[in-house]
Amino acid sequence: MNSFKILFCFLLLVSCSKDPVMYNVTISSTEGGTVSPQSGSFEEGSSVTFTATPIAEYLFTKWSNGSTQNPLVLTVTSDLTLQATFTKKQYELTISKEGEGTVSERVINTGKGYDSGTKVELTAVPAGEWVFAGWSGDVTSNDNPLQVTISSPKNIKATFKKIEYSLDITIIGNGQIVQSIKSITGSGVLINLTALAEECWEFKNWSGIENANNNSIELMLGLSEEKTIEVEFIEKEKRNVPQFSKTSYESRTYYNRNINQYLTNLPSWFNDPLDAVVIDYNMDGNLDVVHSNPNYGDSFSGISTRNKILFYDGDCNGNLTLNENLSNKFLGLIHGRKGLVGDYNNDGFPDIFLAGAGIDKDPFPGEYPVILFNDGGNDFYEKRFNDLIGFWHTATSGDYDNDGDQDIILISQGVTYILVNNGGLFEIIRDDINWDSRAIVNYPRKTIVPRLNQVYTSELYDIDKDGYLDLIVSGHDFPDDYQGESAILYGNGTNFLKSKKSLPSVSGFGICVDIDFYDINGDGIDEIILNRTGDPKNGGGFYMGWKVQILELINGAYIDSTDKYIDVSYGTESNWMYWLHISDYDNDGKIELFNDDLQTETSSYARPYREWELVNGRFMLKTD
Repeated sequence: MNSFKILFCFLLLVSCSKDPVMYNVTISSTEGGTVSPQSGSFEEGSSVTFTATPIAEYLFTKWSNGSTQNPLVLTVTSDLTLQATFTKKQYELTISKEGEGTVSERVINTGKGYDSGTKVELTAVPAGEWVFAGWSGDVTSNDNPLQVTISSPKNIKATFKKIEYSLDITIIGNGQIVQSIKSITGSGVLINLTALAEECWEFKNWSGIENANNNSIELMLGLSEEKTIEVEFIEKEKRNVPQFSKTSYESRTYYNRNINQYLTNLPSWFNDPLDAVVIDYNMDGNLDVVHSNPNYGDSFSGISTRNKILFYDGDCNGNLTLNENLSNKFLGLIHGRKGLVGDYNNDGFPDIFLAGAGIDKDPFPGEYPVILFNDGGNDFYEKRFNDLIGFWHTATSGDYDNDGDQDIILISQGVTYILVNNGGLFEIIRDDINWDSRAIVNYPRKTIVPRLNQVYTSELYDIDKDGYLDLIVSGHDFPDDYQGESAILYGNGTNFLKSKKSLPSVSGFGICVDIDFYDINGDGIDEIILNRTGDPKNGGGFYMGWKVQILELINGAYIDSTDKYIDVSYGTESNWMYWLHISDYDNDGKIELFNDDLQTETSSYARPYREWELVNGRFMLKTD
């Protein structure tokens, strides 16, 4: 029986060795590598070696059972699931800098490690007055921003350089330069330069910079470049300041709307240049205005009162400001007709002579003239000729007797008075030929001029260049008007009786309101230019329309050469022109002929504005 038991057990053992126990082993991995052997069945108790193999730029991390051994040896005792974990390699990116600035990283890992293959964008931001100069280290580049692919540990340095440039600016005149940096590159800096002129000065030009014509320019400078430039400011052009040491004709100034460089913001009352004197009375180089401030709105009815003379200070921009102190001092004129500028007391300051016609109604009582003596530039005192009453339409001044003082000549229609100057004290001489019952007769009588009738304009001017001032007169020279005429009365230093030369009239335009002189043809002899308007014989009527007449001296006589020297000489507008002027007012090298235009175009007093330019010896009308 015991033998049977042993045999049974032996047989049982033999049968078990023939059928081994097998177990399933499942093998896997994450991205980044492979594992061997592959999944399969393994006999119980067998020893298996598992190997995790990473691909490029990956690392084996661990097995799913927590083991980090690689290879990993396990004895199979049951079904098994095993996974290998792989991770990307990570590298350190170390940023350093030289100079002042910052570097920003677009992709940031808190561990400061970047997965292999990660692209990082680096942006260098220079501090103020610094410039980015490039990358160095493991990467050499001037790109900004810079893209870097992380495939190994990298050390990259951003270099910043201090902006250092040398710009030496010389300033001529009165002004300043404002500099600002517009942009910066590794090679240089773009600078904006603005030239700011001081009051009464203006920018002229830059020197040392090509194509720089504006006051604000851009200039590119290398970081190590040294450059010297120059900027010039000039004083604003003086506005035709009267030369008051000369005759009143040569010292008069003017205004017109097309010049746009003399006076601006004119007061609303400023509608009549007969009533205004343009003068630099404070001698600051800027034009001021004195207005006789007439009150002749009711004068045609025989009733009128006097306003106060108004003084306006001008600045370098032509702006006018009422001088309150001066404007409250002196009575004005009833009907101002002529204002003169001259140094009548020889103290070096310009004085003002004002003459008016008074109430414009029969019997035309007239009014007295006045001199405003300039008291040092900031004040005036007056001299009124209370007993010198006349229907004054014209006055002119100059040193007719060559004694160093400016004398004054007044003509009321045909009656002439000379105010002989002696250091600001005047001896009044009344012409003995011509008579005016309105004037007090206690003045010395002398024969001063030939018989005159209906004179309404006059100028002292040395027309024959003999060193003595001549008296050129005009006014109403149309038929049946008391034999009025236009003429040259040649002076001899004592009176104007040396000789007389009559000037031709113009049919229908027998009223002359202004006289001018200019050597148009360049022969050394001045032509005479008369500014005329319509007379009662003209179909347009009294003081209707305008006419420019040009007289030329030929064979000892002045003849009408208007058609020879001007292309358009007359107009039929309802209003006439005030003072004519001849000047290169715009400094373009060409002479212009033009009339005053102090009125606005909407004013009831608005005059037609005309301007001619002298081209090849002929005045051509400008139509702009």
